[in-house]
Amino acid sequence: GVVYEHKSIESLRRELKRNTRLCWLCGFELTKDKEMVPPAWVYTRFLKKLMGLQGEIDWMFDELVEDLRRELPDLGQYLAMDGKALLSVARPKKEREEKRDGRRDIDADKGVKTYWVKGENGNLWEQVKSWFGYKLHLIADAKYELPVAYEVTKASRNEMPEGKKLIKSLKEKHPGIIG
Repeated sequence: GVVYEHKSIESLRRELKRNTRLCWLCGFELTKDKEMVPPAWVYTRFLKKLMGLQGEIDWMFDELVEDLRRELPDLGQYLAMDGKALLSVARPKKEREEKRDGRRDIDADKGVKTYWVKGENGNLWEQVKSWFGYKLHLIADAKYELPVAYEVTKASRNEMPEGKKLIKSLKEKHPGIIG
């Protein structure tokens, strides 16, 4: 859903129904007898369970990075860092509401990114983009285009301080990549 920028589970389900190769990549069984794309409630339940497994996800990611480092000795020679807005599909919480009921996102917040764009006449003008959700902070190997470190934060978190923390964490977890 994130890769294809789908804003809802139903939009993702339509893509999966249309794109059999994507279905196969996602591990859905391709048979003629039954529906290969699960109903919407399956995604909701899966994401809810996945949220409780962050430690295991981080461990798997770090193991994969180490496997890559052994296979690609020059992994980490050229690193790039960037941030990406991740939209929340849930509604923002109401004021003073802390109850988790699945309909509101009480962990996300509003992010704002300002760009300076040069117009056709050569003048600079400010472009402001805002979103409700999160921000992905990512360090990737620029040669192989593979991620080596990541952190997901609230959308309002600034990229520079988070990037510094990410570099420090990468150095601790994978000293063979950052020297």
